[in-house]
Amino acid sequence: MSSARLRLVAVLVVLGSAALLLSWVTTLDQPPRADVAVHDLLWAHRDPAWTRLAGLVTWVGSIRTLVPLLVLVLLVRPRTSRPVLHAGWVLGFFGLAVLTRSVLQPALGRPRPPTDGILADGPGSSFPSGHTLQIVVALGLLLACYRPAGRGARTLATVAALAVVSLVGLSRLYLGVHWLTDVAGGALLGAGVLVLWWATGPWRPGPAGPQPREQPEDPARRRGVSR
Repeated sequence: MSSARLRLVAVLVVLGSAALLLSWVTTLDQPPRADVAVHDLLWAHRDPAWTRLAGLVTWVGSIRTLVPLLVLVLLVRPRTSRPVLHAGWVLGFFGLAVLTRSVLQPALGRPRPPTDGILADGPGSSFPSGHTLQIVVALGLLLACYRPAGRGARTLATVAALAVVSLVGLSRLYLGVHWLTDVAGGALLGAGVLVLWWATGPWRPGPAGPQPREQPEDPARRRGVSR
């Protein structure tokens, strides 16, 4: 399969899955059993120390944390000969993630979990989880743009990113501001934004540093005359 077809298939699969999830959520009159079961389980095991920790972890997925982080990384390690264009693409796709959350939450209007179980500020509707969507896109973009050298380092960075995403999603569930399907939807939509970014690969800036110049052809050799 060619690279162009692979990108098209990936875009269709991820966006199609997101569309199916969205259509399913809009038909729900009440939360699915899995949502209620996870919410009740975490509610039954709440502890003041864990609540404080969850409150700190959830800030990792906040815009107030991620935007300065992305800007700082882009300034410190541009790694491209066109840093302004590169920064525009990265921040633009992160902005797409924020826009997706800002449009879908009021459009779908899904109620949040019971207010007596909410331990953090959760304005707006419930689906999708904006923190989960944003952390998936932010870390995905950083991994794609700043891949560590060596397979082992890349694997470690990927595992660490997945762990952070999981912890942020879990913190949203623990604090009672989202259902399980909200977090799953945020992760899926974040993957969709990353797939769209990957599909625009030919437009991404190339590596930094001067490119090797092509040596001019020897006129004598071009005429077929040996020197």
